[in-house]
Amino acid sequence: NRFKSNLYNSDVDGQTRVHVRLYSAGSSVCQAYRGEREKQMRLTVLLAAVLLCLSFSASADIISSQDLINNAAQYDSQTVEYAGEAIGDVMIRGQYAWVNVNDGNTALGIWLSKELARQIKITGSYHFIGDKVKVTGTFHRTCVQHGGDLDIHATSLEVIDPGFRRTLTINYQKLLISVILLLGTLAIIFLPRFSSTKP
Repeated sequence: NRFKSNLYNSDVDGQTRVHVRLYSAGSSVCQAYRGEREKQMRLTVLLAAVLLCLSFSASADIISSQDLINNAAQYDSQTVEYAGEAIGDVMIRGQYAWVNVNDGNTALGIWLSKELARQIKITGSYHFIGDKVKVTGTFHRTCVQHGGDLDIHATSLEVIDPGFRRTLTINYQKLLISVILLLGTLAIIFLPRFSSTKP
C-alpha cells in the first residue's frame, strides 16, 4: 500500500519510455558556437578598423603640391612627405640629381642624392607612365642654393608603384575625321586657284 500510494493513473499500463535529455547539451554547443562566431566577427571588425586608421594616417602625412604652394610660408624649412609620378629626365649634377615629381596637379622639383635617384627606373613621358615615388625632405619656399626656386631637398625616396609602358590605342573614327577635314581644307585652298587659271 505504501508503494501504491505513490502511483498515479498515468503511470499504470503506460508504454515504457526512456527519456534522453539532449536539450541542454545541444543548447550548450550552439551557445559555444555562437560565442566563437561573435568573437571572430569582433576581431575582424577591429582589424579592419586598425588597417583603415593606418591607411588614413599614412595618406594624411602626404602633402599635395597645391597645399605646399598655397601655404609655402607655413611649410618653409619643414620636413614634408610628397608623392607623385617621376616625370621627364633625371638630371645628374655631380653627386646629386634633379627630378620632377607630379602629384596630378603640379610638378615640384626634387633635389636628391645620385644614389636615391638611381632607384627611379622609369620616368613619365609620352610612351611611359613613370614610377610613383614618395619623397621625404626639407621644403624650401625660396631655395637660396638653387636661385630662389621652390623645391624639396629629399633625404629619402621610396618607389611606391613601378612605372610601365603606355598602351596606345588608335581611334580610327578620329583619324578618319581628321583626314576628311584635311582633304576639305586642301580643297578650299587649291580649288579656287585651279579654277582661276582656266581660260
